[in-house]
Amino acid sequence: MFGFGAWFGFAACAVLILFAKGLGVFLKRQDTYYDERRDG
Repeated sequence: MFGFGAWFGFAACAVLILFAKGLGVFLKRQDTYYDERRDG
């Protein structure tokens, strides 16, 4: 199949980007995570 490697690489890259964005939703911390002060 002509260009299979190029299309497969493009599709794999796109899938990895979407997976990383989805994973980021679960691993994201609050914007003020490091701004919180703890007394003590």
